[in-house]
Amino acid sequence: MLKIAFCLLAKQKLLHILNKLLSEADFELSFGGQITSDLLLNPIIQDAITKLSMNGLSYFFIGLETNNQEIASQMSKNTNKKIEWLERNEAVLKYLSSTNIRCGFSVLFGLGESQKERISLLKQIENWQEVYGTPHVISLNYATQHPLKNFALTEHDYIDWGTPLNSPLLPIFTQLFGEASEKYKMPNITLGSIEEFKEIQDLYMQLNLRFQ
Repeated sequence: MLKIAFCLLAKQKLLHILNKLLSEADFELSFGGQITSDLLLNPIIQDAITKLSMNGLSYFFIGLETNNQEIASQMSKNTNKKIEWLERNEAVLKYLSSTNIRCGFSVLFGLGESQKERISLLKQIENWQEVYGTPHVISLNYATQHPLKNFALTEHDYIDWGTPLNSPLLPIFTQLFGEASEKYKMPNITLGSIEEFKEIQDLYMQLNLRFQ
């Protein structure tokens, strides 16, 4: 607990230094950054961010990942187990909306969630857009293995293309996801069907058209 508190105070100090420099600068700067939901909901960090929002901070990109609480509970950045994952992310949007800071979400599928959960999450994001006016941008990825330290423990050498050129999934992968792979999906995960991916694509297009 002491280590976490020290890290938060260090981050807060750096944010306040940045705010001081920006408030004294003879130019205006609009900028954004990446942050975790748990960090953004900490009152110590919120105090610094609220002040920065008056000196150019206008955007955050946040990883939402999943609406499956069991999966979310296993993520290392999920440090506050007392509040459910979706509830925390809604609190983030509520706070950012109050400071006029825009927000983008990175959503990660392929972690073991069901198709019903994927659609439910996208519809929840649509609801948040209506209530809070954000997130403005949603990017989708499908969890992919990357070259591991000890190749001997894997069945892959990561030389082959992740999705064959003749795969029926390739066109929708390139249209829908920033990252996805038929060959290097996560272990014990079954890929969705083309019909399921098209259902995701239709709803995803609606979400991103809202702010164009």
